[in-house]
Amino acid sequence: MKKIIILLFIIIFSFFLTGCIIYETEITVSKTITKTTTAPAESAAAEEARLGSRTNPVPLGSTYYYDGSGAQIDKYKADITVTEVLRGEEAWALVRQGSESNPPAPEGKEYLIIKVKIKAIESENDEKIDIGASSFDLVGKDGAKYDGLTAVSGVEPQLKEMRAGEEQEGYIVFAVNVGDEPLAVFLDRNDGGVWLSLK
Repeated sequence: MKKIIILLFIIIFSFFLTGCIIYETEITVSKTITKTTTAPAESAAAEEARLGSRTNPVPLGSTYYYDGSGAQIDKYKADITVTEVLRGEEAWALVRQGSESNPPAPEGKEYLIIKVKIKAIESENDEKIDIGASSFDLVGKDGAKYDGLTAVSGVEPQLKEMRAGEEQEGYIVFAVNVGDEPLAVFLDRNDGGVWLSLK
């Protein structure tokens, strides 16, 4: 009889221990899920701090390595550098030199010209890389977007298609509000693009 009571005691005690182990495992899993739910907030903060974001633009004259290997389009790798910024009278002189038929900037606006250096490193299936004025936009302090001016002609060199291993520099002409301090954005269509400082 004593053997049966001892055996029952051991079995009940074993079940009790097993229940504690399962309970501890459930707590651990629960903690892991809780940590995962806070990750998006940390990810948003990391995005804001990332070099090339709107709040941390690439400094003028610094080179940014663009890696589009995971992008839906623009699947290439290249070094991008804004090397020069002209605005006001200096920019107007270059526009006028390009062609006498180029008009002055509209009332309340001034020309702003950026010179960009691009070194193509790699492209998917060694395809041509489509880079041009349309690859860049300017965004003003108030969020207004300025597109490159295709109506202005003769400001050379201009950006054009290229292949991996090639390097080029080209001007992009914009007309911006007088006194605005915009940022340049490279490939805005790809996850918000790469933001570049112009000062």
